[in-house]
Amino acid sequence: RPTATTPRASASTTRWRWRQGSCSPLATRRRLPSSIGMSTTVTARRASSTRRVAASTSPCTASAERWYPETGAACETGGGGGQGRNLNVPWTSDGLADSDYLAAFRLVLCPVLAQFSPDLLLLSAGFDAADGDAQGKMKVTAAGFAQMTQLLLSAVDCPVAAALEGGYNSRVTCECCEAVLRVLLGSSPPATSPTLLAPSVEPTLRSVLAHNAPHWSGLRYSEKAVQDFFAEAA
Repeated sequence: RPTATTPRASASTTRWRWRQGSCSPLATRRRLPSSIGMSTTVTARRASSTRRVAASTSPCTASAERWYPETGAACETGGGGGQGRNLNVPWTSDGLADSDYLAAFRLVLCPVLAQFSPDLLLLSAGFDAADGDAQGKMKVTAAGFAQMTQLLLSAVDCPVAAALEGGYNSRVTCECCEAVLRVLLGSSPPATSPTLLAPSVEPTLRSVLAHNAPHWSGLRYSEKAVQDFFAEAA
């Protein structure tokens, strides 16, 4: 069973091991990280993860997921000592593609992770948003997941570990896993085919900015900057 070490992780941090056709991370560190960033791109809401960190001052969670009633709303930013440490991008429509997800990463998720500057980044790597997975009803390609991974690596300077989560089409999940692993191991991500943003993306991201800008200075864009971003993305 081959193992590989991610270039960012250094010799004593993160190793990858294949187990029965899937990939799971083995993360080690000399001391417990004082700040942990968690990012997920799965479309099925992991409400338990949000509840566990909602009142904590150490972890920060960021997610771009299909919104389900009663969980994952943009206004759910954490509570108590963890106010502002939970960030949701609650997609409200099906069929979103690479450009839609990449817009969320560039405008919202990566700036927050960069400002938070975690000691360890945990990726809840779900692929039910992949094109061809009927469960997620999204259209993200393997190249799109690779691009998102590269953006995350560029936003942080810390060990990165990923755990396989959703994904209900074995062929598609394997393709997406391979694409993400190649980026984690140092390869450049393949290019994606740009598309127009879905109509729901701009209002969703504007709502996320409105709820989270009070907690993160990196999200306090001028109105012109936001307009320019969406004009270019469109």
